[in-house]
Amino acid sequence: MPFIQCTALVALEGCGVTADFMTPLGGATTKQQCDDHANTVAIVARSLGVAAERLRIYGPGFTKPLPSVMVLVGYGVAFFFLSLTLERIPVGVGYAIWSGAGVTLIAAIGWLWFGEKLDPAAIAGIALIVAGVVVLNVFSKTAAH
Repeated sequence: MPFIQCTALVALEGCGVTADFMTPLGGATTKQQCDDHANTVAIVARSLGVAAERLRIYGPGFTKPLPSVMVLVGYGVAFFFLSLTLERIPVGVGYAIWSGAGVTLIAAIGWLWFGEKLDPAAIAGIALIVAGVVVLNVFSKTAAH
């Protein structure tokens, strides 16, 4: 899949790489639009990763072919989208956000849909993870927003 640079903005404001499938969303003409594209792709990536993770319960230990293939494809596509967002943010920050969002979403889905129990320590830990992701996104100058 060919990549398209936000060329005018690379020179002016350091805008990163966006994939050709993002241009129908209006095309990136400002640094903020490039950031919005990267954030949208990050949300898609994490959502696909979470979906693939939850599909694992239908084929434990990769014992059933269809769920196993769906998990592998889901992870593959999720990591492809994650690689696109890493064009805009540092790798360490990207993976910290990826991991924090994943843990939180998987725990919430397990609790809401599968009746998994969360004790107070688990809830406190998840709250700290969410707080860390918020700090990275809102207050850190390392995350390129």
